[in-house]
Amino acid sequence: MKPTMLTAQEHELAYTHFNREVFQGKLTSCLITLSRTRNAKGYYRQDSFQHAESAQRTDEIGMNPGTFESLTDYLSTLVHEMVHHWQKEFGKPGKGAYHNREWARKMLEVGLEPVSLDQKGKMTGRRVTHVVVPGGVFDQACRKLLSGGFRLHWTEAHPEESAFDPDETPEDRADREALDAKERRRKEKARQNKTPFYCAGCGARIWGKPSTRVMCAECKVMFVSDHVPGSTL
Repeated sequence: MKPTMLTAQEHELAYTHFNREVFQGKLTSCLITLSRTRNAKGYYRQDSFQHAESAQRTDEIGMNPGTFESLTDYLSTLVHEMVHHWQKEFGKPGKGAYHNREWARKMLEVGLEPVSLDQKGKMTGRRVTHVVVPGGVFDQACRKLLSGGFRLHWTEAHPEESAFDPDETPEDRADREALDAKERRRKEKARQNKTPFYCAGCGARIWGKPSTRVMCAECKVMFVSDHVPGSTL
């Protein structure tokens, strides 16, 4: 089977399994995507995709394939995001990406203990991970899935972090892009205002203003304003 079809099939199988075993089959479908998100193993976004003909919308669970230590770690993150989906359909989600008390209680109910990354000893906050409760609902459901031979055939070969941040608002993104553009212009201007120099004796290289006059301490000759042959400076 082609990689895209096989990967989608395996994720849908896992989602269906945990929906049945952990959420009693109450959750509606989501679109599961793979995305190398910044500082996140996964994320949940409401109404993220829209059908071209019916205008129906669906929520998204994004999974970062380069951040997981094991298949259980991966699957527990899927269920972590499914709890967000449960809260959207049956509870009251926190504002933005906030993990509130209702969400934390549901996490404990399904066998995942929330761990705040922002507030030591807390279970709520903006950045919250989790640990699997041994013998809990998720642990039992996960063992049942894996005992049947479930696996992800295609996994990340070169884990890397993406610049995409699912919690970033359009306003934040515009501000960041403006700052990035400003920084690029600053670096380009600084580069244009500097000249590469090299020592004709030993080939040592430096950057400086066009008027820079520096003598090589080793060769006792002045640095020359020019590119070193074969240099990419």
